[in-house]
Amino acid sequence: MIKLQLTRERVNSNGGQVLVGALLDRFGFDGAVDAIRVGDCANRAVRTSSCLRAYVGLLAEGRTAFDEVEVYRGDELFRQALKLQWVPFSPTLRQRLTGARGRLDPALAAGNVKFLSSCSIGSVRTGSGDRVSRRRIRKVIQDIVRFACKFVQTARQVFLKIRYDNPWTPTFRRLYSAYT
Repeated sequence: MIKLQLTRERVNSNGGQVLVGALLDRFGFDGAVDAIRVGDCANRAVRTSSCLRAYVGLLAEGRTAFDEVEVYRGDELFRQALKLQWVPFSPTLRQRLTGARGRLDPALAAGNVKFLSSCSIGSVRTGSGDRVSRRRIRKVIQDIVRFACKFVQTARQVFLKIRYDNPWTPTFRRLYSAYT
């Protein structure tokens, strides 16, 4: 499990991937997605759920092209946060998700229903404690997903160092503890 730690060090903006991975785990769509047969896939070692997790991670970062997964192939935080054994190559990602077109819809819809029914949009607050209106919810989600952090791995522990002075720190910590 990744531990949160406050820091004054320089940080980068992909800490929200930890929350994305935790949400994917919580609403467990892996079994349903892996049960779906996806045509003639040359690489059976990579599960369909791993490809879908990697693509959801890309979408959370605002990237939509399959080839953009190559940017994250060496990113240890991306891999561990989304609980991937390895980040799939772009041809594998393209082949698997294109081959599964339409077949994944029922599993994804069920996962969305589980997620949305557990959310209480009215209880979302900004880092300063202000209530969030529905118009601003997209901006709030972007701020949380693009949360700045530093990924540190030492011996047997993994830390996500977050800035103590970031106004979103209390919200991020609350979400992290709720979903992990």
